[in-house]
Amino acid sequence: MCTYLQSIGSCIWEICENVHYEVLAARVGQEQVYQHEANCKARNALFLCLSPTEFDRVSHRAMAQEIWKNIMRELLMLRPDSLRRSYVSMRILFSCLESRSIRCFLGFR
Repeated sequence: MCTYLQSIGSCIWEICENVHYEVLAARVGQEQVYQHEANCKARNALFLCLSPTEFDRVSHRAMAQEIWKNIMRELLMLRPDSLRRSYVSMRILFSCLESRSIRCFLGFR
């Protein structure tokens, strides 16, 4: 997801990481306008990748950075088994690459 946000524009990804950004009622300077537009684009991109249930959980958030933190927190809390399986798969892959055995890589050990 971060790669997708960066492809839209570097300011889009940066606004997701900027903990100091605040949504202002009135944007006076050009920099504030740019940040506001980046926040809106980032929120839109994040909303597009969410399921309806996930969207309901974060749609009230005004800042992309809050949405991003919430998504990452839920991802790590809800999917530990998936992450563990991925870790085990990667360990097997790396051990096969170390031994350079095609049979190991294909699962024949």
